[in-house]
Amino acid sequence: MASSSGLSLLPEADVVPTAAVVKMIGAIDQFNGVWKATRDFAPHLLVALEQAALISSTGSSTRIEGTQLDDSEVERVLLALLLASVRQKHSQREC
Repeated sequence: MASSSGLSLLPEADVVPTAAVVKMIGAIDQFNGVWKATRDFAPHLLVALEQAALISSTGSSTRIEGTQLDDSEVERVLLALLLASVRQKHSQREC
């Protein structure tokens, strides 16, 4: 493939990819296909996946920091924080 300057971006020599390179290209291609498929998910499924990821990630992070909360307890804490935030916004609108 030649660039506009006439220089070749790829060498003309035969290049044989290693098995590891071929495997990585396959993994990237597979990920790309899965990623594209998520665009067809129903919106409520995407919301559920996002919530599950948030709970799991938050739980893992807090456990790394030494807390003893399991994911169901993390979910309750996050819900309480969300409700407190909504109540605060609502009370600010009333003023």
